[in-house]
Amino acid sequence: DFYENYNQAKEFLNLELGLSDFSGGFLITTTAIQNILEAMNEIYIPDFDETINKDNFYIKTQLYSEESFFPGSTQKKSFLASLTRQLFIELENASFPKLLTALNKSLDEKQISLIFEDENIQGTYDSQYWSGKKISPTCYADLENCTVDYIFPYDANLGVNKANFFINRHLSLKININNEGTIVNELTMLINNESQSAIFPGGTYKNYMQIDLPRRAIIRNLTRNGVLIENFDEKVDDTKTIGFLTEIPPQKSIEIKLVYALQNAVTNGEGTYQLIFQKQIGSKNSDLSIEIKIPNNVTVQDQNFNPVVKDDTILYNTTLTGDKIFILKLRKN
Repeated sequence: DFYENYNQAKEFLNLELGLSDFSGGFLITTTAIQNILEAMNEIYIPDFDETINKDNFYIKTQLYSEESFFPGSTQKKSFLASLTRQLFIELENASFPKLLTALNKSLDEKQISLIFEDENIQGTYDSQYWSGKKISPTCYADLENCTVDYIFPYDANLGVNKANFFINRHLSLKININNEGTIVNELTMLINNESQSAIFPGGTYKNYMQIDLPRRAIIRNLTRNGVLIENFDEKVDDTKTIGFLTEIPPQKSIEIKLVYALQNAVTNGEGTYQLIFQKQIGSKNSDLSIEIKIPNNVTVQDQNFNPVVKDDTILYNTTLTGDKIFILKLRKN
């Protein structure tokens, strides 16, 4: 949640430097810088005698961060500071339409997040999901019989490397609504480590994975490559969060499968099922496939996406480029 990080940063700056008067803050990832560089083709950094483009930026950043690193080193800070200065100098030479496209893409895909102290300004960015806030798992409107489902997987790389740069994943969600109105979800995450070797910046991906779910979700099963994960952390506040450690060696894949239930989620009469699928700030885009099985006593009256319908099954394939909200209007007889 960038809003929490922003407030923590303000507290540290106040304690350390006595700074307190802020108008806001922004977060920018290396992917966003790559998007901006694509609009500028390449830039030359005199301080390092390097020509940087979208293809070599990440590797060069890691090179100057880690080569001959020692505690207290400012190499990474110096390189990024020089790069940022040169970016501003070269902005006038950039293609303005391409630059706007790059910024919009970065905001939509959660590679840039913005927080403003002025609530009037902030409301606009919140409505576009550009502020990097964790979405509250509530119904989008004041509706009766509204069931909110919520899935937010996020990672923490503990491997002292940059293996997460080489991670790709495919997400699959099977939603099964039974005759009694209970929803059973099966979330499958196929995660692939495309590091070529254990050599930095790649290597084994040591990931503490967490998944936020609805507060009332009942965990039925959690497996890694078909083997039951018996010991996982669990906490409950506004959501239910499970956490567990997993490792993926270079050139290997794992399959994480989570099954959970929402009891009595679909009640008699008309109602709404709302699924919020949130993307982690800075993460790569992932393929997402959704399969929804509807029982004979439930009919779908409307939805906010265009699926393929086969008998009692709704199929939808998309890409998780940003936060997604799927809405189904249902009637249970």
